This record gives sequence, structure tokens and C-alpha cells, in this order.
Amino acid sequence: VYILYDIFWKGRTNRKETLATSFHQLLVGLSLSDSISSFALFFTTWAMPADGIDAKFFVGSSGNATTCKVQGMLIVTGSIASNAFVVSIAIQSFLYTKYRLTSAKMKMLNRSFLIFAPMTALSFGILFFIDDAFVPLGIACFPGGVYPYFCRYSEKSHREQCVMREPKVPWSETI
Repeated sequence: VYILYDIFWKGRTNRKETLATSFHQLLVGLSLSDSISSFALFFTTWAMPADGIDAKFFVGSSGNATTCKVQGMLIVTGSIASNAFVVSIAIQSFLYTKYRLTSAKMKMLNRSFLIFAPMTALSFGILFFIDDAFVPLGIACFPGGVYPYFCRYSEKSHREQCVMREPKVPWSETI
């Protein structure tokens, strides 16, 4: 957050100079994406379904399936974008030190970095959101967990029932 403050508020007079280098542009992208995932993690268990089957284990859970999905999407999008920006900065630093590429030569590569990182992260976030992959796991909603096992791999209508209420186990009527 301090990096954003330093660039946007403190350096208002020379903002063009501050964001002129591709390294600083990538650093702003890294800071913004990290802020997004940190903001989503701030809500920890508040976004988890209050009437889920294991809500008694999550202190402070007061959300629903939608808030869980939104929190999970923000966490995934911010985390993937942060990692992509770190990789972009590493590649840029490598190219600069190995081949002595200047900012003018790196301009096209920088544009692709600035497009690739957020687009990749947003694509994964939307993909997981559409797939209903976000489930309460530990301290927040994350993708890919089994919630519980028989709910994750059943048909979609049964999965919604598992997230929102006590699941109706398919074999419970026969017992």
C-alpha cells in the first residue's frame, strides 16, 4: 500500500516520471494485485456460508455461497496476478542484466507483461467462479477443495444443497 501511496499521492507532481520505467509499472501492478488478494483475505470467515454443514467450525461465518464465491475469486485473481507480476519482474531483470536491454527496447515486452498478468488471473478467477469451485477451507474460501467429498463430485443441484444446508446424503434413505 505504501508503494501506491508513494506513486499516486506523494509523487503527484512527477507521476509521469515515476511511472515512466517499465519496472515501476510492473511494481504498481504487483501492488494492486497483492492489495486485492489481501483485501479478500481480510474478510476471512465472514464470507463463509453461515448455514453450511461445517459452519460450527468457522467462527464468525455470516455469509452465503455467493459471498464465498466472490471472496474466492478475489483471492485467486489477486494471488495469480501477483505471482505473474513477480515472474514478469524476474524476466525483465534477467533480460536487463544478461542482455543490457534498456527501457526503450523493453517497451513492447512490458506491454505484454502488463496485459498477460491480469488477463491470466482474471481468466482463472472467472473459470473457477463459473465452475462453482470455491468452497470454505480453513480461514477463507478457496478453489478445488472437497466440501465434503460426496458433495463436490455430485450433480450441481446437490452441490448447492451441500454448501447452503445440511446435505442430503444419497444413501441415507436406504439405511
